Amino acid sequence: MRTEHLKYFLSLAKTGSITQTGKELYTSHQNISKIMRQLEDDLGTTLFLRTSKGIELTAIGKLFLSLAQRTLDDFSKFRANIVTLENRENITGKLHIFSSELVNLTILSSILQIFAELYPSLHIHLDNKEPFEIFQKIALHPNLIGVTAVLNNPEFHNLYAPYIQQINLTPLIQDTYYCVVHKSSPLAGYKSISLTEFSKYPFAATNLNEEGESTLTKLVTQYGGQIAFSSNNLIAYRSALLSGRYVGITSNLTHYKNLESDLQSNQLLLIPFQENMQLSISLAVHQHAELDDASKAFVEFMKSSEVYL
Repeated sequence: MRTEHLKYFLSLAKTGSITQTGKELYTSHQNISKIMRQLEDDLGTTLFLRTSKGIELTAIGKLFLSLAQRTLDDFSKFRANIVTLENRENITGKLHIFSSELVNLTILSSILQIFAELYPSLHIHLDNKEPFEIFQKIALHPNLIGVTAVLNNPEFHNLYAPYIQQINLTPLIQDTYYCVVHKSSPLAGYKSISLTEFSKYPFAATNLNEEGESTLTKLVTQYGGQIAFSSNNLIAYRSALLSGRYVGITSNLTHYKNLESDLQSNQLLLIPFQENMQLSISLAVHQHAELDDASKAFVEFMKSSEVYL
């Protein structure tokens, strides 16, 4: 996927007109149509619909809009702020990073490809943990670092207590959790839903730790809900949601590729929560960190480049 394609996408989403976009970008409407087809082919989904009012974004297109803007912004910052890494050949050894599976699958793998090219002598080791466990590890061992998802709402920080108070968090990407239900669900007509109401329905959970827990399972049970289905197999999780017997929680990043066809066909529906359910993918470091050179290099890379996709 080329950054030029994202520029065309953002312009077309803004104008709703291929002709107007062509004027703004000094190109033909044939070229714009060709590039949008290439972008949709790359993503394997439809981003725009032609209507009597012009060009409109699909549901997936709306989800992709903020992602595309962040990607372009971050790419520009990266090009402007790349640090000259003169001594990177001298940094060797093992870089140990704690991260949740969600973060690994969505953003961290691509970040580490870039980092590994800059530091080819490093052995990079990813250790999958649930956010609470990551904070616990770092709080007890100031030489460790992590990248994990954190709910922004202070009301939910008890889910990470007491360890989060000892952690410095650097937000990398913002995201939002939504209720996801089958079209046959009694919740399908809701414009928004509270966590209290949501927790009255059988909950399907995924991304669980070895004890079968996650931040979201703790949140749901905190509101009186019960876990009715759980699996780290995303195919099984998707099937559970499509059965119509369960409700779930997802986001723009979580299970995006796994559920996008179902969201696009309206088999599954997204419902906003009434509570603040924004989250950040964040770099986690101890307030009094004692990092080795490899960990320092990774932290500086993440903070200075501000490129996370």
